[in-house]
Amino acid sequence: MYTLRCTRKLLKRTDETPSSEAVSPTTVLGDWYANLLYLRPQQLVLAMNERTLMCALVPAAPAATVAERLRIEVGGLLTDIGVPETKVEVEFAAMEHVTIGTTASRTVLGCMNDAVHQLGAYPRGARGKIDLRAAALYLAENIYSLTDHARPWVKALELFGVGAGEPAIVRTRMWH
Repeated sequence: MYTLRCTRKLLKRTDETPSSEAVSPTTVLGDWYANLLYLRPQQLVLAMNERTLMCALVPAAPAATVAERLRIEVGGLLTDIGVPETKVEVEFAAMEHVTIGTTASRTVLGCMNDAVHQLGAYPRGARGKIDLRAAALYLAENIYSLTDHARPWVKALELFGVGAGEPAIVRTRMWH
């Protein structure tokens, strides 16, 4: 279980009522923050993990399934950065139960704003669309003081007890 902490803009779009109860996450990654982005021609949800600042991107529509699509995308991202399959499966299962909440950290929101600015300069493919997985992996290279200047993908590997060995580093270089 975790809390998907949505901005007011995203809450309005999804017609969700945030829970007022405090929920302790049972996932390794903890809570996620999410915001609605309009990056023409795409409308996206940018989600940022509170503990690692790793980002995931999913289409905004349909709004009712954002949490489930985020869970699937996070599983793919964890696999891409080198988290063992068994640990990905455990995290995937733990993310099945989600509580919708409001944002609680201005610091995480500031990091999200930085990621949004970087997405504005990210190369676009056919018809101006962004490759969502590639863009998320690109954002995983950002360095934030909130994570003690560790890259988000390295921080995620640390949380899962995986060293940032050569396979993950080779994959990282392919993300650009």
